[in-house]
Amino acid sequence: MSDSLQETFQLITPGERDIRITRQFAAPKALVYAVITQPEHIRQWWGCSGSTMVVCEMDFRVGGQYRFVLEMPDGSQHPFCGEYLEISPPDRLSNTFIYDVDDIRNHPAIETVVLTETEGITTLTATIVHESQLHRDGHVQSGMEFGARGSYNRLGELLDHLSQPGVTIQVQKDFAASAEAVFQAWLDPVQLTKWMFGPAVRDEELVRLQTDPRPGGRFSYVVRRQGQEIDHVGSYLELAPPHKLAFTWGIAGQSLDESRVDIDIEALDAGCRLTLTHRIPAQWADYAERTQQGWFKMLEKLSETLSSQTETIACP
Repeated sequence: MSDSLQETFQLITPGERDIRITRQFAAPKALVYAVITQPEHIRQWWGCSGSTMVVCEMDFRVGGQYRFVLEMPDGSQHPFCGEYLEISPPDRLSNTFIYDVDDIRNHPAIETVVLTETEGITTLTATIVHESQLHRDGHVQSGMEFGARGSYNRLGELLDHLSQPGVTIQVQKDFAASAEAVFQAWLDPVQLTKWMFGPAVRDEELVRLQTDPRPGGRFSYVVRRQGQEIDHVGSYLELAPPHKLAFTWGIAGQSLDESRVDIDIEALDAGCRLTLTHRIPAQWADYAERTQQGWFKMLEKLSETLSSQTETIACP
């Protein structure tokens, strides 16, 4: 459906210093917002045709910095950077925009993206305000309309892919431990090495665990299996301790295969009940049973780990 929306792209210059771009996408605005703010997706669509994003660094918080570097087929590189000014998911995003080269880097523009949704169609409106008409005209004359149109076409294709119906699997497990203890076990790197990753769980070597547990924060769990490094990556979508946790889940370099995991924890008279819901892309449907078994095995290991900790504390 996104192909039919390519012609909704429009670029106008409504004021002396402004550029305004609008484009519609056949996807909910929450998904559009995620895809325009998560680095594993941005690498796939941002930039002019023929370019490759060789640097994608983001500290996605108000006051945080970003830096993108595009490499062209001739080897030339084009750096862009800026600072996040406003982050209001899933409706609004604002940041400075700088083409980081001599004579231009000292003249930042401000870019604001607003998303609105009607009957499953999201309209993206991006407004770029420059310091002067001279800088605005220079941006327009650089060929940015051609580049922006191509970028948004690739964004539409990616959203189309991510919107395909997937498969939902669910695993439920009762724990003797409290809801607070179970919730924290999903965020604490030390505990993760005891039940989710590493030699204590399966035949693998733990290389690196990094977590930034906040909405929009990233995690990276790198393990080495049979000589191959595998980086499990994702973004935290929701944290409401001790009852709700949601995050994306994927393998670095395979961003189109990213999925969503929801953890719901219900307090019981003795312990708690965890329900894990994993929505995986349709192309991985054949792996649904294996994925479900994997989560069941990890939750069993988590239960053993928490029980062991409780016994250790109880010992005099």
